[in-house]
Amino acid sequence: MQWKDFIYQQVIDHCNEMGSRTFSLQDFLRSKLDACKAEYPSNNNVEAKIRQQLQFLRDDKRVGFLDNSG
Repeated sequence: MQWKDFIYQQVIDHCNEMGSRTFSLQDFLRSKLDACKAEYPSNNNVEAKIRQQLQFLRDDKRVGFLDNSG
């Protein structure tokens, strides 16, 4: 599975777990960072990769950002 698809699935799972379609980057990282590290153990900069993939998902209009504060 590619990073973007994996992160998108993690976003969906996070929203379902929280019962909300709105979350902060910090909430998402707290909830899903370990799962991402487990899926991609050779990546040494997982947090930056997650932010990058969320930006790609935003550009693809699959997620939306409310503001630039995270």
